[in-house]
This record gives sequence, C-alpha cells and structure tokens, in this order.
Amino acid sequence: MLGVYGTQLSVYADRVFMMEPPRSSGALLFLSLSDDRRLKLQRLPLRKNETLRAWDAADEYLLSHVQNEPECVGSPLIINDAFGALTLGLADRAPRLVTDSEIARRALAHNGAENGI
Repeated sequence: MLGVYGTQLSVYADRVFMMEPPRSSGALLFLSLSDDRRLKLQRLPLRKNETLRAWDAADEYLLSHVQNEPECVGSPLIINDAFGALTLGLADRAPRLVTDSEIARRALAHNGAENGI
C-alpha cells in the first residue's frame, strides 16, 4: 500500500485502486470484542488524521476464536503485539507479552490506560 495525501493506493499487477481512508476522529478507533466490550486503540506515535488501525484481521480472528472456544484456557504468551490489541483483548486471562519494541511497550501502556486496564 502506498499513501498519497491521506488516500491509500493498492497496486495489483497493472491496476491501481484508490480507497478512501476510514472515517475516524483522529487516530482513535474501536475494536469490538464480544457483547458490549470494545477497546479504544491508537497507533503510536500519535499522528493527526491517522488512517491505519492499531490491529489487523489476524488479531480479530484470534480474539474471536479464543472468546468462542471454551477449551481455550490459561495464560497466553503473546509475541510482538505491536499496539496491544491481543494483550488488552485477553487481559482477563493475564497474558504475558514478549517484545523487543519500545514503541510496542509504549503503545501497550498508552492503550491500557485509555481502556482502564
């Protein structure tokens, strides 16, 4: 993906598609977990008019799988959670995070504080 003046371009072989950026208030977006639970997540460093989410489809899939499967028990080990989506989404299971990224640590602290976790 290439970013051009707030618009994302996807290049596929010989075609280019323009996609409108998601409409959000600044860099804050919500990740829906289950029932009425939502996480407020931001990417760090904070930037005005951020168009990227602080989680991806893999994070959504893993959270959905763990919440819908009763045999998923225990304290998960999470490796390289970039902005804390998995770590905070599984906070009730006391996950352990392993990362070498200082930005990931700061993002986890920031997003944890935003969500009261």
